[in-house]
Amino acid sequence: TAEGVPAMTDGVAVIKVGSSVEDVATAAVQFLGKPDEALRAEAREVLEGHLRAILGTLTVEEVYRNRDKFAQEVQPV
Repeated sequence: TAEGVPAMTDGVAVIKVGSSVEDVATAAVQFLGKPDEALRAEAREVLEGHLRAILGTLTVEEVYRNRDKFAQEVQPV
């Protein structure tokens, strides 16, 4: 957190590659042929990084008391 307090969190991600032909083609080039575990690891690393960045700007009290604010910070990612 902003005060340096370690926090354990759980996260759920919905992965969207985009809806344009270019977005789908880019995702295909990047992900097709990779093992499932490699895809999971990559998604986990990105999610963990974003959660660390968000939690690093909030106090423990903000995370605990204002979960809506935390959820709003997570949504745009």
